[in-house]
Amino acid sequence: MNSFLALSCFFICFITTFAFVKDDTQLWSHTFKVQEKSFFVNSDKMNFTEALDYCKKNNLQLAAIETLAESEHLYKEMSYLGIFLLPFWSSGTKLSKSNEWIWLGLGELITFFDWNDGEPSTKDGNEFCIAINPDYTGHGFWSSKSCNSSIFSLCQSVSKN
Repeated sequence: MNSFLALSCFFICFITTFAFVKDDTQLWSHTFKVQEKSFFVNSDKMNFTEALDYCKKNNLQLAAIETLAESEHLYKEMSYLGIFLLPFWSSGTKLSKSNEWIWLGLGELITFFDWNDGEPSTKDGNEFCIAINPDYTGHGFWSSKSCNSSIFSLCQSVSKN
């Protein structure tokens, strides 16, 4: 009987674990709301310019995370949906030869930052775009990436300003 229980537990535990593991090739898309914005997670990898175009073609814009409350809510929502440990494009980018960052979708300077330790990085000298990185605990951080990197993207509803 003990070997039967052990074998049963092995299969149940293995299947349960396998069912919750996601790799970055799995296709998924989710739409969810954070405060007044609707967000869409795009499962296709693309560079920053392609992500801008993708969102625009779908009557959306790349995400702008403007407050700590919005950032925390966004990370929790993505974690709840099982979307974590993968970087996503936001509309944040560095203005040429300055230390200022702008939300391209809004055309506004970024005033709230949620950088990870050591970010924004200048190690390669070409990390001018902001990726958001949700983790599995409902938290996350921003990192600077080369705009030519191929990652997922996070679109949001177009601002009605």
